[in-house]
Amino acid sequence: MNLKLLTGLRRCQLLGLRRSDWDAKRERLTVSGAKKGKTVVYRAPGLKAVDACIELQGDDVASLHVLANRNGSRYTWDGFRSIWHRTMSKFIEHGGERFTEHDLRAKVASDSESLESAANRLGHQQQSTTKRV
Repeated sequence: MNLKLLTGLRRCQLLGLRRSDWDAKRERLTVSGAKKGKTVVYRAPGLKAVDACIELQGDDVASLHVLANRNGSRYTWDGFRSIWHRTMSKFIEHGGERFTEHDLRAKVASDSESLESAANRLGHQQQSTTKRV
């Protein structure tokens, strides 16, 4: 969730992240294959969350993916949805209010300094799309 909140990536982009997309020295995440082939580069100190995802896998898992299951494969949509539901249930048990994955993406847009910045973070070609979000 932290990684999604920092980047606003779509689920397919998040699940498709590869370790090679992350440059730890420069704290830079390059995401290609966004809609219409646009490449988006994220730079933020908070992106150390990528390192945290990789470290959670441990040394036993050799994977190309940032978010990998215990076999080293990328999560399927169903697998991700199961994890999301379990995490959300625990969050609600501790007094949190339910929210969706799309709510996080919208929050990324609303927390951006400007419409242009929000459009860039979300990988939108047109700022009018970002306004709708």
